[in-house]
Amino acid sequence: MISTGRLYKLFLALTAKERALLVLKAWKEGGDEDRLVRSTMPDDQGPEFNRYIELMNAVNQRIGVFVIMERILVDQLSLRYGWLLTLKLWAMQDLHLACAFFARWREPIGESEHRVLQAEHKETIRPDWSMAYDVYPDGHEECAERARAAAHIIRDTLRNSPVVTDLPYLFGGSRPPREGTRSVREELWDAHVDRLRDGLVSRWAEMRAAEEVLAEVAVEFESEDPALPDVRAILASIRSDLMELREQLSAHAGAIDLPADVDQELVIKLRYIAGVADTNR
Repeated sequence: MISTGRLYKLFLALTAKERALLVLKAWKEGGDEDRLVRSTMPDDQGPEFNRYIELMNAVNQRIGVFVIMERILVDQLSLRYGWLLTLKLWAMQDLHLACAFFARWREPIGESEHRVLQAEHKETIRPDWSMAYDVYPDGHEECAERARAAAHIIRDTLRNSPVVTDLPYLFGGSRPPREGTRSVREELWDAHVDRLRDGLVSRWAEMRAAEEVLAEVAVEFESEDPALPDVRAILASIRSDLMELREQLSAHAGAIDLPADVDQELVIKLRYIAGVADTNR
């Protein structure tokens, strides 16, 4: 066991960086720094020691807040992905209803109108949204029209559902080119996919910028991670969740390339937000 006098002499011999590392270790362990760290420090070490403490505060307060905000934004991406899956499930449900409606419903039509249609076509005639006609005797055209109007409400509702007609293409991740105006259901689906893809790439770039700045500050501490465990854990969870979201979204949007290089403009902005100078200079 080291005596108090010998321990005092050891603390007297510490450099400003070594004192800061002891403080950082105590912070990361959730304890209090040894009072000898400051009480034995020569006056000429004060400015350098304070600079290290400011770096630790910058990392765990300013950059820490940035990391927490990133966590919230990533959670919002997860909610949007859940919204996309809800749209897909809604479409599947509507598709089942549409198939049942198509297979079982018979289009009401008057006998005279049916005869005219048969005369105009050599092949067997069939309505657009059913397998056969329900022929009403002449004199019952009004009943046929009422039945048709009621059934058309159901048909039109299914037609306007999120992705009934586009479902096969959406599941395949691609859609063949076609002329004309894009449908509302296509716009709705693609809007979600585009927002998710853009958000994923942006959050990834911001996370990488935060990691880069933390790595720069770590150089000042002899490669000791300056981030407290909670900050580092949040940052790690962001990376993990973004990778998982990328894999999930690829099933709907195709391969998504995340930027391999760190966006230096984001790094500069984050240094400014944190009040951290470029430690590589």
